[in-house]
Amino acid sequence: MRAYNEKLVLSLLRQVGPIPRSQIARATGLSPQSCSVIMRALETAGLVRRGAPQRGRIGQPSVPMMLAEDGAFSLGLQIRRDSAEMVLMDFLGTIRASRSCAYRAPHPDTIVSFARTALDELAQTLPETLRVRLRGLGVALPDQPWLWATEPAARTAWQRFDLAEELRELTDLPIYAEQDIVAACRAEMALGSAIGAADLLYIEIRETIRGAVVQAGKPLQGGRVHRPLGRIEVCAPAGGSVALDGCASLGRLAELMAAQGALPEALRGMPSGWPELPEAETRWRAEAAPALAQVICSADALLSLSHVVIAVCRPPAARAALVQAVAAHLEADEANLAGLPALHAATLGPQTAALGAAILPLAAQFLVQLPARR
Repeated sequence: MRAYNEKLVLSLLRQVGPIPRSQIARATGLSPQSCSVIMRALETAGLVRRGAPQRGRIGQPSVPMMLAEDGAFSLGLQIRRDSAEMVLMDFLGTIRASRSCAYRAPHPDTIVSFARTALDELAQTLPETLRVRLRGLGVALPDQPWLWATEPAARTAWQRFDLAEELRELTDLPIYAEQDIVAACRAEMALGSAIGAADLLYIEIRETIRGAVVQAGKPLQGGRVHRPLGRIEVCAPAGGSVALDGCASLGRLAELMAAQGALPEALRGMPSGWPELPEAETRWRAEAAPALAQVICSADALLSLSHVVIAVCRPPAARAALVQAVAAHLEADEANLAGLPALHAATLGPQTAALGAAILPLAAQFLVQLPARR
């Protein structure tokens, strides 16, 4: 019970930030005496620390308690189509260091070689006294990475490859693995725009569109839960229907940019670095926003969503404009007068899945699920 209560306190501090012991006791339901004992233990373990006293109008100054940034560390590995990245994250969710490698297409041998080097180099960035606080390695597993392979031998190698097992041969650290889209969703729930969300639809817009679902604060797991949203048929502007990918994906935006004269070479790599072509972006947004609103309405009808997060690798202004356009279509739908889910743009950027992977060891060892906000 004491171990659970310690995790309860750490989870509260992660979600709400620095607060005094009296508020911790009220929020957790612990007696003041039990709360004091737990706080002393966590402080002795280096997991929490005291903030500067806050003086009020009367009485003794209030001392806020907060997570200690050096209390624990974890690693997160993300594998993309053209690169892999490993991050070192502290207890507050700040990336302390990272390593990456680029390739034309991922191969199991390349990933293992990179992971071996990155594990050693990132551990060395910590002072020796803090290395014992490295709690594990989380891995954001991509969907069917063999589809990225350009050679038959590489496809076969991926289909026979168990990345988590291979990583266990490289390190004594505990290994935690999760589907990359779920890891990205978890990161936004823990560190980004949907902290403490109860029922959430996470929409990731890339060359294709994928999604993850959260119910009662927990991501739904299972191979069939996170199939591409891009296959969903939506109403086309000119009548009939079209797959969501055909009007709202970055693949569709690339088509519109190419039609406006952008060279294919300029559309390779990270979409956030694509040229600014307002006409193409405006047309894409006009197609994408109503289609995304249709999908959100359908999901909300089934799941009673409290929040929706849209992640799209475009500059901040373009990302905000898309989210605003989707919100406008949702608000214009008379069927939504009973209430709309809160709509957010994702905030964590291209390292989102790596951060979500790094959260896994800390969540397993230090956190519990708090009652979710709506």
